[in-house]
Amino acid sequence: MAKTRHTWKFFRAGGVDQVVLADGADLANLHELDQKLWVALSCPIVGLEFDSRTLTMLDADGDGRIRPPDILATIAWLKGVMVDLGDLFEPSDEVPLDRISDDTESGRNVRAGARLILENIGKATAGSITLADVSDTEKIFAATKLNGDGIVPVESADDEETANAIADVITVEGSALDRSGKQGVDQTRVDAFFEQAHIYAEWAASGGDVTKTLGDATGAAVDALDAVRAKVSDYFSRCRLASFDGRAATALNPTEAELAALSTLVLTTQSDSVASLPLARAEAARALPLGEGVNPAWARRIADFARATVTPCLGGPRTSITERDWDAITAKLAAYEGWLSAKPSTDVAELGHDRVIGLAKGDARTRITDLIARDLALAIESNQIESVEKLIRCRRDLVALLENFVNFRAFYGRRKAIFQEIGRASYRER
Repeated sequence: MAKTRHTWKFFRAGGVDQVVLADGADLANLHELDQKLWVALSCPIVGLEFDSRTLTMLDADGDGRIRPPDILATIAWLKGVMVDLGDLFEPSDEVPLDRISDDTESGRNVRAGARLILENIGKATAGSITLADVSDTEKIFAATKLNGDGIVPVESADDEETANAIADVITVEGSALDRSGKQGVDQTRVDAFFEQAHIYAEWAASGGDVTKTLGDATGAAVDALDAVRAKVSDYFSRCRLASFDGRAATALNPTEAELAALSTLVLTTQSDSVASLPLARAEAARALPLGEGVNPAWARRIADFARATVTPCLGGPRTSITERDWDAITAKLAAYEGWLSAKPSTDVAELGHDRVIGLAKGDARTRITDLIARDLALAIESNQIESVEKLIRCRRDLVALLENFVNFRAFYGRRKAIFQEIGRASYRER
């Protein structure tokens, strides 16, 4: 059966036959109208007496101008979204939900988006949606936990543990702006964070018995050793040189002149001039004193070393250590120090050892990933916000645009056309 061609009506104005757009059928068949019969074929999206936001939404290819393909694409979309294109001839900034098609996927998506918006702003029972309802995206999602953008703020978490884990991810990986206006995390940041935590946890596990060399005191022993390592090594090197040649002892210890020079200074135990002196008086085969006779600038650190390192490594307190004792101490802690030097350089470590291990071994990654997946499941409805706004704007503005584009009914109907400057329009009205 042959398709019935649409019958067009025309009016004559300005010496030109112009098409009449009077009902939904005219719009539905506009794609069949020879574009030579359109009065205009292009207009800018700025500089007109028309809502620029509406024009921007109609500019499908983003080239800054409205052309016939943009208008025809919009009408084709509206055919799938609206129950009746004839509603466009009753301009309004409000669209009843039952006038959004439930027979097409695009219509159902827009209707679902409209319902979601209304629910989010506390108007779940409303039967229509207005332009004001969709004007503020942050307001729409301010009170929602999930909104379809794949970003979850701390507030989206179902429990405190998950919320704390999200906060940790933000601390280490930074944040992304959620539609609600809050800072949150996306899957990329979550994956990067937990990859770091996994690497750190693998390193921690590789320590094995090495980390238990002195039990819980191992870490403190190594820290105290590191604080004096260079100075103690320097001391025993001086003593060895003194054993090699007795004359070296005099040269390797402060001279009277050097000590006299200090007498004119204002000294403290923190003075660099004091700290630079040898740790103790160097003599052939002399043990290192751990109390009396130690350079006062190093006395506190040597005391910490004696307590935290010497005592546990040598099995009891000492007032001094020989070079052999020193070698035994460093050998005992060498494996731990080697493991410590292999510690991966990760930002996640700033959260603290126990916290990172807990996150790596727990199910926080799974819970945040599931939360993001639940958020993304709302993407279709949430992403329809702009489509809902476009529908409302078309309901309000599209016919007015067509009457300044397909025909010039507005101009010849003694109404101000959108392309007329305000001053010129005022002049004509006078």
